[in-house]
Amino acid sequence: QIRFVGASDFEKKIGLLRRAKAFLFPIFKRQEPFGLIVIEAMACGTPVIAARSGAMPELIKDGETGFLVDTKEEAVQALKKIDTISRKQCRQHIADNFPLETMVDNYEALYEEILA
Repeated sequence: QIRFVGASDFEKKIGLLRRAKAFLFPIFKRQEPFGLIVIEAMACGTPVIAARSGAMPELIKDGETGFLVDTKEEAVQALKKIDTISRKQCRQHIADNFPLETMVDNYEALYEEILA
């Protein structure tokens, strides 16, 4: 029941995320600095299973909006308990912590700083 779909445009991506049981982000070898796709998944109500590295502990509330794992084996175990995660809580976490307006304001401020 796992399907790799590759690159998708925005509409297809959102459609896939809305229907997904979970989003897997198994980046174990690189320290992901932010992970916008993780935010997008949770904004769609999709819990995330991610490697406990980079920014993931700042984005995911372990056991509440997804699971942080250290190995592939832990990711498999997390999938088995993904139904314990509330999709509504995933969405609310993003609404509370990563509102679109704040993110846009922060990006604009950064661009202005770089251009100055």
